[in-house]
Amino acid sequence: MLLLRIISQILKIYVILKYRSFLLFIGCILLENIGQFILFKLYFHKNYSFVKHTKKKDKSIVKNLKNLFFHKLGTLVVFNTDLILISKFISLKMVGIYSSYQILIGTLNMLSDILTRVISPIIGKYVAINSDKDNFNLWKRINIIYIFIGVIVSYSFYNLATDFVIIWIGKENTLGKVTVLLMSINLYIIFLRKITEIFKNAYGFFDDVQLPILESILNFFVSLFLVMKIGLNGVIIGTIISNIVVVSILKPLLVFKRCFKVSSIDYIKTYVNYIFLSILSIVLAEIFKNKIFNGNITSVYKWMLESTKLFILISIISFVVFLSDKNFRREIKLILKNL
Repeated sequence: MLLLRIISQILKIYVILKYRSFLLFIGCILLENIGQFILFKLYFHKNYSFVKHTKKKDKSIVKNLKNLFFHKLGTLVVFNTDLILISKFISLKMVGIYSSYQILIGTLNMLSDILTRVISPIIGKYVAINSDKDNFNLWKRINIIYIFIGVIVSYSFYNLATDFVIIWIGKENTLGKVTVLLMSINLYIIFLRKITEIFKNAYGFFDDVQLPILESILNFFVSLFLVMKIGLNGVIIGTIISNIVVVSILKPLLVFKRCFKVSSIDYIKTYVNYIFLSILSIVLAEIFKNKIFNGNITSVYKWMLESTKLFILISIISFVVFLSDKNFRREIKLILKNL
């Protein structure tokens, strides 16, 4: 499956560069989806041939599919609103520049999703056979690992993305530091939501269709208002606001209440701790960064060298800081034990 996605990404890049055809690009996406369907079907027939077909139908599946449609639609609107507003109120050139950074974010997401796809069925099985209290404890242990990864990835993106774009397509196609900082915050929030989404799906909790609709509306109108006031940064701030309100507050609160059966106080304590550890890691990394990081990057080799040093720095500092959390320590012990 991973090989199919890599081939698909390479093919899409080739089509864009060679033919500059949006229809062919869409065709590549369709081929990828068809290929995934075929591979899933072959895997199912090979490993689950013993499963017997039944004429009984679970009507709740239809309801959940309808709810899931609204979730996917909301996600589609949120992630495409930015480009529409940028093209309308700023320029098509800015869409291209912004998209170059989004490609990097998409690549980082794709790499992290490899781990997500591996642990999703494991979490689903665990949720099915354990109590809400045990599930909540598992959520805390895995989520803290994702927050740890999110700090490393978002901090590295902020410091290294522009230098990469300069080497890739030139200095004239770069964004300002504030804009990249805002994009890094959004990237951090993406990691903040991943595990909660997995547990939410594992519980079969899809009837909160009002949340993706609210997220879409809030994102569009706040971004629309701010883009006319402060330009590109306004669009990104609009996305951040919708992410904070819906993804980082309302959705986790519902999951805590309906899935884990815990109070909003537990939510506040947990996320305040996450944010404190994240900010402390970044502040300490900024203090030591200038001692080892050379900002004068003029080649791919120098970029790889400096990115390696920065990655090691933020990883070590974040690791030490996050060790203060007992769930993080417990998960690290478990990982080391299984190596």
